[in-house]
Amino acid sequence: KYNITVKTSQSYKVIVESERCFGYFLPPENRKKGKLVVATGDKRHVDYLWDLAHELAHFRQWRRDDPIYLKHLKDDSAYYVLEHKTEKEAKKIFSNWGIRISDRLKKRSKKYLKTIAQ
Repeated sequence: KYNITVKTSQSYKVIVESERCFGYFLPPENRKKGKLVVATGDKRHVDYLWDLAHELAHFRQWRRDDPIYLKHLKDDSAYYVLEHKTEKEAKKIFSNWGIRISDRLKKRSKKYLKTIAQ
């Protein structure tokens, strides 16, 4: 229905647009399928599930035409705001999945947001 391929990679990180990351979502363009990819290699299950929840949040933002997501597609000025919102949505997804968010995951999320704020 949405023309998106969901994949996992056994590597620790994946590459998108020359950058290494834990996962990514690219919406479909023209006739090209979209992709939601998450790296699973050498990680705890809860870590790659967190990455999946984060990328699933981006998919949902795209699907509902979220204004911040759409702004980010045009320019990077909304990147931090988008990622902050996405981390909050990932927390809600975890809650819906019945997965407890450990202190370690909370620290990981804060560290990620701090890193991209610079």
